Amino acid sequence: MNQNPTTPSQTITLDGLVGWHRGLLRRHVSTVMGRWLGILGLAMVFAAPLTGAAGEISIRSGDSIAFLGDSITAGGWEHPYGYVRLVLLALEQEGVKATPIPAGVSGDTSERMLKRLDGVLATKPTWLTLSCGFNDVSPYCAWNVGFEDFTKNVTAILDKSQAAGVKVIILTPTLYRDTDPDNETNQKAAPYVEFLRQTARERKLPLADINTAHRAEIARLKSENSPWKSLLYDGIHMGPQGDQMMAACVLKTLGLTDEQIAKAKETWRNNVPIAAINASLLARHPPLKKISLVYILKAANTVSTKLTEKHAIG
Repeated sequence: MNQNPTTPSQTITLDGLVGWHRGLLRRHVSTVMGRWLGILGLAMVFAAPLTGAAGEISIRSGDSIAFLGDSITAGGWEHPYGYVRLVLLALEQEGVKATPIPAGVSGDTSERMLKRLDGVLATKPTWLTLSCGFNDVSPYCAWNVGFEDFTKNVTAILDKSQAAGVKVIILTPTLYRDTDPDNETNQKAAPYVEFLRQTARERKLPLADINTAHRAEIARLKSENSPWKSLLYDGIHMGPQGDQMMAACVLKTLGLTDEQIAKAKETWRNNVPIAAINASLLARHPPLKKISLVYILKAANTVSTKLTEKHAIG
């Protein structure tokens, strides 16, 4: 865009003098406009996080993706309808066969993810999705992380990952008890979410703004008076609609077009029995108000230990 346009060479004669001056003026105007458009383009780059160009999928067949996160990411792999599996399925539909490296552990905060990052990087992933921040502020987590420490942890995770040559995609955290998007916990999370957005802009990293997508989907459900009021089955974890929301957001960040994502959603609709899955989840995992905090913490520690051993990521 900043290149000067090429113009035919002209012989400077009395008859061609007027044409020569006109050509000179055109070149001058094109150069000035090119410079201003270049500056505008740079401003737009710095103003927004990097995402894959629509229709140009960032991930290639043979790439491996480490999905680093907490219980939401763990469920995204373990459940057949989880967002991790939906992302992989949609990529495969587009001819991209990626190798997953599950690295979600229940109860994890940014601090705990940093502690086991070396184990994740040892698997030599091509890509790493970083989904943290929820447990750093969650009232159901006994080891919350303050904002200043959160920023240090995330910075360290990104520094180490990028130093290892891994391409990182940042995910903002989902909402807590999304029927009230502006509750105290979600407000507490706001600076954490904004830090992730700002970091993605500054480092020019792809950003899947799950938090914004979650809010938009809840607003849509409310405006349409949908029988579904929440994307969460227990106030924290994703039901099938929530996993689909997360998967669509990640896929858009990876460069899939709206048409490609619509095709993926059609496949999900035809293969994910939402009502049956929600009923099963509620039967096995009652709403949090019926579960004691002690039970949740014990369960989180048990699952965290089992997953850490299972995936050999310490």
